[in-house]
Amino acid sequence: MNAGRKSERECYRKTGPGSFLEDGKEALRSLLSCQNSHHPVNYSLEEMTVDYGAMMDDAFGYAKAGVLAKSGRWLKLILATILIGIPLNGWLLRIYRGETPAPEVDRWGSLCIDGFKLFVIGLIYAIPLIILSVIPYLIIPGGMAGMHPQIGQVVQQNAEQIGKMIGLFLLLFVLQLVYDIILAIFMPIAAIRFARTGSFSEAFNFGAITTAIGKIGWLSYILALILIAIVIGIPVGILAVVVLLAGLALGHFLAAFLLLIILILIIAPPLVTFQARYMTQIYNQAEPAKVPAENPAVPAP
Repeated sequence: MNAGRKSERECYRKTGPGSFLEDGKEALRSLLSCQNSHHPVNYSLEEMTVDYGAMMDDAFGYAKAGVLAKSGRWLKLILATILIGIPLNGWLLRIYRGETPAPEVDRWGSLCIDGFKLFVIGLIYAIPLIILSVIPYLIIPGGMAGMHPQIGQVVQQNAEQIGKMIGLFLLLFVLQLVYDIILAIFMPIAAIRFARTGSFSEAFNFGAITTAIGKIGWLSYILALILIAIVIGIPVGILAVVVLLAGLALGHFLAAFLLLIILILIIAPPLVTFQARYMTQIYNQAEPAKVPAENPAVPAP
């Protein structure tokens, strides 16, 4: 048994982080070989491998040609973002349908209607989070217990109850975190299904959603979500930190905060276009888009 464990450790050691930096695909193949030889499972490289690099390149080219190289369209998308993001949601639904190249920002009525529907879908998905966020304010009347004039005496007299409340708050925090993860997994597929079927109920067809993720591969899909979060989140986070710290250092934090909002409005259209195209390509692994390769001409009124 000890010899088997030693062999297993040696096998995994050879597929450490360094091997992924050198040749990720071959390292993944070796890792699966180790896993299957010591703990048989049903995964194969073909089931798990998605060409993330090619999809990132495709999404970048799509955003570059569709937004960065189209100043007029970029300005329209900034306006769509300012309008509470509702028209922008409607435009993203066109990308989710698989339109190539990037669609025009036109038919604003349709954009607003579709965008509002997607907003409602997101709001329904967020209901559990809203409930979990409201519970503390129901437990502590008005959420203002800290303003009690004799709070120290209250703490001493009710230490056990306060301990239970802290435990409950920690539980609520964990539940929120878990649901955030679930939401991040299900919401993109729900939005794409709504975009492609035009059916509001399909956004909540959890059987079809899990089936689609299963066709992509759960591990492949979750890794795809992690990658897009890193690619977009890190640069935006760095930008926010640099701008706000510069504002603090110069003594103009409010001005820096306003500048950050303006910068986010400017970079939001290409970023969300990149993300939407990338997720569309991921979903296409389960169900290819059934749309023409080129945008159909919009008939003259």
